[in-house]
Amino acid sequence: MADAPKGSALFAECAVAFVSSSALTPKLISELSSLLEDHGATICEPRRDGSIPIEKVTHIISNTIDFPQFTESQAVMIPVVTTQWITSSLTRRKTSTDPTILS
Repeated sequence: MADAPKGSALFAECAVAFVSSSALTPKLISELSSLLEDHGATICEPRRDGSIPIEKVTHIISNTIDFPQFTESQAVMIPVVTTQWITSSLTRRKTSTDPTILS
């Protein structure tokens, strides 16, 4: 199965924020941000204090649940997904709900 074509609106209704970590470096975040934007997503940058603008995001991309706003994101039911969610969604041509890629 082919990946979703560049320019598709697969992530058009997604506003995502990234949580940087040793496995999710700024360089990788930049690459994934470009990929998501190519498919319609809005990237929400962290605030000056490094916090995620929870009120603006639909998804948080993190390869760990060890970040300050994890509990808050769960309380307001914002999915915390791994980077694999992006590639899986592109391959399936729809946003994935596979529980193995949820943090």
